[in-house]
Amino acid sequence: MPNVGELLQEAELRARSLLYDAPDRDGLSMVRAWETLVENSGRLWRAIPQSGPAEPQVGVLDQIQSHVEAVSRDARVLHARLTGQRLEPDRDLEAIGSLIMRAAAAVENSNVRKLPTPDHLRDAFATRVQVTHVVYLTGHATTVGLGRHSPVDESFRRRMDIPTGLALGYHQSSYPEALTETHRDWPDPDRLGTSVSAFDIQAHRVLTGAPTARDLRDVANTMHVTTTYARALWRIAADAGHVDSREHRTQLDPALEHAGNSWLSLASTWDALTHPVQGRAGALQHAAVDLRTSFGELTKDRLGPATPEVITARTDMGAALAALRQYHLSAVGIAGAVATATRHPGLRVDARGASRMIATMIEQGRLPDPRSTPVSPRSVQLRRAEPLPRVLMTPASLQAEGPLRAVRQLDQAVSTIAGTPHYRANSVIERIGPRPDPGRLRLVREQARHGQGTTNCTPPAGPVSRTAP
Repeated sequence: MPNVGELLQEAELRARSLLYDAPDRDGLSMVRAWETLVENSGRLWRAIPQSGPAEPQVGVLDQIQSHVEAVSRDARVLHARLTGQRLEPDRDLEAIGSLIMRAAAAVENSNVRKLPTPDHLRDAFATRVQVTHVVYLTGHATTVGLGRHSPVDESFRRRMDIPTGLALGYHQSSYPEALTETHRDWPDPDRLGTSVSAFDIQAHRVLTGAPTARDLRDVANTMHVTTTYARALWRIAADAGHVDSREHRTQLDPALEHAGNSWLSLASTWDALTHPVQGRAGALQHAAVDLRTSFGELTKDRLGPATPEVITARTDMGAALAALRQYHLSAVGIAGAVATATRHPGLRVDARGASRMIATMIEQGRLPDPRSTPVSPRSVQLRRAEPLPRVLMTPASLQAEGPLRAVRQLDQAVSTIAGTPHYRANSVIERIGPRPDPGRLRLVREQARHGQGTTNCTPPAGPVSRTAP
């Protein structure tokens, strides 16, 4: 399971990506979802212990929540007056709020409030800084969504500046100092393999049932992100001598790059076809978060990507490479399920996104008869969820074959490298022995920060335990 810091990092990444397509979203639906996100943030805020009397503006989230509740109430009234329907929340913004809710539940179910340690107190301050940043990013995205396509006036948009300004002020007053001394658990050598299995199960369960455009997008995006992580780990393993560098350079790395690009292309297509208020975060999305954070546990540090020296010093590379082989084998089955799911007759997509995609195909000369399957202009105007147009079925199916071919090629490259004597001699590590020295890892971090080389950066030999949150 991801810890609180990992869940907030995932929420922050999603909030940043939300800014890119915020102008095309329904601003009122974003306001509705933002209210829930801020409510969950307040729940997390109250669950964590206060880190000390020097911490500034402890009650700032209560002020933010009161402003957001008033804005959301007016948004619901306005939407009901215009459409006569209930205002549905934006599902992507709602999913970010669910991450914060999971973080709040994790703190409430722990003993942090009863017996906080110095590490917990430092982490509590960092948590407040992270959650206010997520509130600011999502609030800013919501303000952008209330742009020229929204029925609200300028005074309504100016009301959004108050809560976002409060969140930004708190974050700027304490960043990055609050995050530099946060406590970080040692990587669990078994976590990545467990997360791969869980995601494999949930992906097949959803894709072989009644998949949605959101499910296809989330699976493809997760595979793109995790393939990027896997590529970094394989490169570090090659540099550390666990994998033959020539085989890695000529076979494995090009295959990883091709697979990542194929998944990214597929994710972009289904992102354009995903309806903003259709579908909810479920077990698949939770498993995707667990998989991404499991990779991130190995490849990230407190304030960003970890250096190769830090990764090598704290990671059981033998267990990591075994989990990577499991991941690449699993990817073949997931890619096959995705290719089958794109042909599901019940797929419904965003009418506006489908219309734009068809228009692009007409401009490129890829659609000989655009009148064969028109998208209703009224559906585009009202942004309805419509069945996947027939003219898009074949291109979508053909595009889904790309990741399948790429991951099959990648799995073959991994199997070739795993069969070399160099791999068997240097990557099978006995997982017994003492826990790695924390002082050694701090030294590696400092040397990497100042651009100095390190010596004897061998992976830990023994099992690494995770401390309680």
